[in-house]
Amino acid sequence: MAGRYESISPGPRSYDAGAMAMDSSGSDKEQESEKYESIEPGRRILTTRPWPSTLGMQLASILWLAPIIALLYLNFKNHEIGQSAWCPGGGSCNNGTYDANPGLAAQNALKYSKESRDLLGSLQLVAKALEIWFALIALWFVYLFTMRMASKDHGVPVEYLTRAYRLGEFFEIFRPRTWTSLSSKSTTRNTKESALLWIFVITSVVVSLLCVLMGPATAVLVLPTQQWLETKDYVTGQLKEFNAASPPSVSGFLLGQKQRCSDQDVQEKRWSCISPGSSYRLDYWLVSSIFAGRGIQFSEAPISFASNMTDDQNYRSPVPVWVPNRQLLWEFTYDEMYYKAMQTGTTSLADLNDHFSLDEPISEELYQRYRVFEKAIELENTREGPILGLVANQWPAPEWVQDNDTPPDGVNWIWTTTVDENRQVRCYPVWAMQNSYWNQQYENLDWESVPVYNNYTRCIQVGSGWGPNTKNESFTIEHPLMSANSTNDGPEAEIRVYSSDRTAFLPNGTLPSGMDPDCLRPFIDEPVPFGVECDWEQFFAIDNSSVTANMSRFANTVELQQRTSNLSTSAIYAIDYMVLRNNTLYAYIPSSSVNQLSFAETRQLPQLGAAIPVNPEWFLATWAVDSGGTIPVNRSTALIGLTFSQAPGIGTLAVADTGDFNILQSKLLQSLQYMLTMLDYTVDAAPKAIDKSAMDRPPIIFKTRYYTWTYSMSSRTSKFAAAIAIMGMIIAIATTVFAGVDTEHPYRSLTDIVISALEHIPDRSREFGDGEMTRQEAARVSYKVVSSESLVGGLRYEGVDTAKLVR
Repeated sequence: MAGRYESISPGPRSYDAGAMAMDSSGSDKEQESEKYESIEPGRRILTTRPWPSTLGMQLASILWLAPIIALLYLNFKNHEIGQSAWCPGGGSCNNGTYDANPGLAAQNALKYSKESRDLLGSLQLVAKALEIWFALIALWFVYLFTMRMASKDHGVPVEYLTRAYRLGEFFEIFRPRTWTSLSSKSTTRNTKESALLWIFVITSVVVSLLCVLMGPATAVLVLPTQQWLETKDYVTGQLKEFNAASPPSVSGFLLGQKQRCSDQDVQEKRWSCISPGSSYRLDYWLVSSIFAGRGIQFSEAPISFASNMTDDQNYRSPVPVWVPNRQLLWEFTYDEMYYKAMQTGTTSLADLNDHFSLDEPISEELYQRYRVFEKAIELENTREGPILGLVANQWPAPEWVQDNDTPPDGVNWIWTTTVDENRQVRCYPVWAMQNSYWNQQYENLDWESVPVYNNYTRCIQVGSGWGPNTKNESFTIEHPLMSANSTNDGPEAEIRVYSSDRTAFLPNGTLPSGMDPDCLRPFIDEPVPFGVECDWEQFFAIDNSSVTANMSRFANTVELQQRTSNLSTSAIYAIDYMVLRNNTLYAYIPSSSVNQLSFAETRQLPQLGAAIPVNPEWFLATWAVDSGGTIPVNRSTALIGLTFSQAPGIGTLAVADTGDFNILQSKLLQSLQYMLTMLDYTVDAAPKAIDKSAMDRPPIIFKTRYYTWTYSMSSRTSKFAAAIAIMGMIIAIATTVFAGVDTEHPYRSLTDIVISALEHIPDRSREFGDGEMTRQEAARVSYKVVSSESLVGGLRYEGVDTAKLVR
């Protein structure tokens, strides 16, 4: 609606106090009904709000919604910016984590820090501008509400006439008269009108709170923050089985990756085909392995990792030694390869697949997960996957024979009983329970006080006739010359490896009840006498209630024996071990500035696991030696074994607690851990539904945590700020509607309000009770306010008949 103006002709102007105080029946009422009155010569008088003002008020209110909606969208969408707060293209920022120049990452960090600081400073100014903008909208809204209320016959208490101009004065809401002014005793105000007044006051209080909080709220929404974010679980596959029960395969991870062995090599057990790479790596690792509180450190390609075996040379631990798997760790290597390629410009999926020419191309879903690297300041990749644990025990010479130089003729401390052509039983006396990993329910038992647990005879199955997982292999460590000018050979060392489906433990060497003693004659290598009936199923039966039950399935044994022509019976040192399978969480941070050792962690290590059979050929492959072959003496692994064989005091006996003995047992155990890292597995396609509790065939889950600049609603503060912004949007929309509906009230400034009040000549007896009222009571006096161009301030006050009732 257009505003109406009237040109006023010249003429004198005068004020009559009596006329100004007349009631509605006098000439003052007639003047009120007129739209235009003469006050100054030639003056154009506005009586309604012109349409440009209305449109401007509505546009200002609506336009404020645009940046607020944009900010809410960015925050609710969790929009990720990148490595810098000012990173318009998302991936246009590159922190140089994998650049050949190690200083580039540090330089970019300083550059991005400055850019981010400058941007955040500018955004704070934006937040302040949005706050001021909203304060103007809120002023219009409350002003229009006030004028709408005041134009009615019941008017509004004088306390609320300037409420629109005091919205920023938050503590006004705690002043008593803000609330006492609601209890007007006006006979002209009915229940509906009183309720409307309550709505007005409460609305104005809420708007006041919004004005106070809008500044911090917009700042929270407009300023991005650095946060750790996570991708959703991505199932790369489902574990089918470990290939440990079978020899290494050319299609498996160990041989397939190196591509050095043929099918014929595998069939003929020529595991030296893995040399030189793997054998040298084992030699180097055994010589330079790092002992620390966290465990023994390994490496796979650029990634290092550790077992949880500590450096106190005491491998007897109440939990297994868990060793990360190289096949799974190699996935982290692929991640790093992709990241490097993407950072050097190979960013599209097609280019990435062409660049690496992998047998299995990168999927679109996996590629999108790799894209987060472009936005990451730092990141951590995690994979839930398989891990193998080692439970080992040593067998040195029994204490009760250590005073003897040589055993009696025909007596062997370790003996083998031949059952038939394809079955043998090999026994180790005085096997000490406290040296091994035992059932958790017995972990608090005082083993030294229970002699029977320190005097077991441990018997294993040897020969293919027992079952598919009963196998054995051996190799020899080459002998050196004892001196450069001597033709006499030094001692050799033979290493034998056994795997058994079942193991029997005989307390104090006692056979099971009812079994013929001739079935197993201690310390003598001989066959079972002809005609003797032996129940070997009973002998190797597993009692699940026994403390040895956990050690009776899929047991493995490694023997090292010195062989020399000048000793009739040489020393034998043995280690028995089990391999347990379980799942754990692997974590790797690819940034060289944060993870300088490229170390992959294993978190949440399990306590127990399921025993799995291990083919002895994996041990040969670990040492890169053929079945029945010989390791040359110039290898570090050979020297370690020969050091034991030639150690002073170790001839016919392998006595524990000597320096060389401790070195030997720790290095042999380390070689077993090295073997566990190499055991590969096969994977089926990813299941449709993730079941993390499926222990037999667990899913392999990939996830990335990354640190980046982002908008989000992850905190209570951001959610509260969003609520404030949404309430502000409601006020802006209401203002837009209000301005279009009510065009009869042009905006008046606080100065206009004061001038109009000064122009009003009150009837003291009607309005203020002849001055006998207090200020709090006076604030409750209601006035009707109408536009009037007969007054300089543009507003006319009419006192509502409440003065005599206000008390």
